[in-house]
Amino acid sequence: MRAPSPPGAPPHTGRVLRGLVLAIIAAYLLGVLTGDRVRALVWPLTGASEIELVSQAYSIITQHYVDKAAIKPQEMAYAAIRAMLDTLGDRGHTQFLTSTERELQQANLRGSFGGIGAEISVQNDRPVIVAPMDGTPAQRAGIEPGDVLLAVEDQDTAAMPLEEVIRRVRGPKGTPVRLTIQRAGVETPIELTITRDEISLRAVTARYFPDEGVLYIRLAQFSEGAARDIRRRVEEARAQGLRGVIMDVRNNPGGLLTQAIAVSSEFLAEGNVLLEEDRDGNRKPYPVLKGGSATDVPLVVLVNHGSASSSEVFAGAIQDHHRGPIVGVRTFGTGTVLSSWPLRDGSTLLLGFAYWLTPDGRKIRDSGITPDVVVELPSGTQPLTPDRSAGLSVAEIAERDPQLGAAFSQLGMSPAPAAAAGS
Repeated sequence: MRAPSPPGAPPHTGRVLRGLVLAIIAAYLLGVLTGDRVRALVWPLTGASEIELVSQAYSIITQHYVDKAAIKPQEMAYAAIRAMLDTLGDRGHTQFLTSTERELQQANLRGSFGGIGAEISVQNDRPVIVAPMDGTPAQRAGIEPGDVLLAVEDQDTAAMPLEEVIRRVRGPKGTPVRLTIQRAGVETPIELTITRDEISLRAVTARYFPDEGVLYIRLAQFSEGAARDIRRRVEEARAQGLRGVIMDVRNNPGGLLTQAIAVSSEFLAEGNVLLEEDRDGNRKPYPVLKGGSATDVPLVVLVNHGSASSSEVFAGAIQDHHRGPIVGVRTFGTGTVLSSWPLRDGSTLLLGFAYWLTPDGRKIRDSGITPDVVVELPSGTQPLTPDRSAGLSVAEIAERDPQLGAAFSQLGMSPAPAAAAGS
């Protein structure tokens, strides 16, 4: 993502910066990568005149810029690549990953990663700690729910997308990360240095409400094994008289397409989960997998602006099949299919090469999924989860989390206090 211009910068600063980084990346391709094969790839893409222009600019920078130590080719190339991708407008999806970042992403999709063990959300355009996980470095360091994350390694988080904040907080086990936080009631920001550890992410958590017969499932991301875990929860609840399911994909950034299809198929009996449309308009359907565990159970899906990518595929499929109401606020609007393009130094381009469409052919990108029942959360309110709802009645849940309360109402459940038990 492109950093904002510093205060007081002239209005053309962003344009100059973009021109500079485009020059750098083209020169990087010409100067660092060598050989006829690479040249054959580059020249048809850009044209000889553009290559000569940006190469000349890069040459001037390297020969004449006053601070020689500031000229760091790899860092400049990486920044240039990110800036080029930023111009495509596929925010939060198409992206450049260093080799380390790629390893972290793959670990995340496997359900384990190096980090501090804290769930992070966004409130008033700032990343906020929702809750530290039990027994993790974040908890041991004294991180508290509601702490506002002002900076990571002195990098201001004000303009960072949530996924970028999370990427910076995570890292290999045993490495330190310095956080600057603002805590309610404390005037001075707090600086903490936390040593990362191996964190096991529970993609699926659930709570069964026996009096209502409702299974409340929170899916944190579409990682390996998500559909299998959902099926197990549904089968356990069926044995206890299951009468309805609430699927919560709020703040779920997405994950594996295979899991988006598999999870959707747990609730759909037939038809397509999504359509894939390439740059020439050709469409490829992805059909529902047979044998879903909850195709006959009343269903409600919870979404918010943090629901992206595979979450939107899931919500769109449920909505187009009229399988159950979508409750919450409009989703993020990430609707491109990514392909991985490895680069010579181990870094990777994740490039959107097609669009995801709902089964009815609606484009998800930019538009997102608009809920059937729009329910906003009051400012400063964090969504509940199965773990954080433990011990609360449906009425108490509705008071603390109106979106989740509305999901119960859609299933015909009264907000009157009722006994509930965790699972």
